[in-house]
This record gives sequence, structure tokens and C-alpha cells, in this order.
Amino acid sequence: MLLTAKNYFGRALRERGAPVRIVPKVDVIELSLALAREIAEKPILALRELKRCFYESVRSEQTAAAQTRRNCECKPTSLPIPKSLNASRVFIRVES
Repeated sequence: MLLTAKNYFGRALRERGAPVRIVPKVDVIELSLALAREIAEKPILALRELKRCFYESVRSEQTAAAQTRRNCECKPTSLPIPKSLNASRVFIRVES
């Protein structure tokens, strides 16, 4: 959700189990600025490391998803092809 920049209402976030603080719309700006000030007070090196770790975990999840997708792609088979089929190759989906 964070990386898509899609807008969600608090109810939808709560239903999805998002680990975020949900506040009334009128309080969003004030609380966001307070959080920004709090973050700005932290050491820059700690924030950079936190950001690096976050994106590293996102990248590893994407890599794992891509590998799973590659493992599920259609693969050529060596089964005999009936003459009734007018095809040079037959592909089957291999589920792991």
C-alpha cells in the first residue's frame, strides 16, 4: 500500500490489518507534522540505516515473488505430441 501511493480510508486499513495509527481526518495534518518533527530530531545515520533495511526487505520479497513466478511458468514437455495437433511444441503448466 505504501509503495503504490493509493489512498485508503481508515476503515479499509483497519480491515486489511495495516499496522498504522488511524486518526480522525481533522487531526491528520497536526499529527503528521508532530511525527515529522520527531523523525527530524533523530540521528541521520540511524534514519538512513532504517530506510536501507526497509527497502532491502521489500527488494528481497520482490525477488522471492519473481522467482516463484519463474518456477510456475509454462515449460516445454517431452511427451509425444498427437499428430492431430498442428503444433511444434506443447507447453504444460508445472505447479510446485
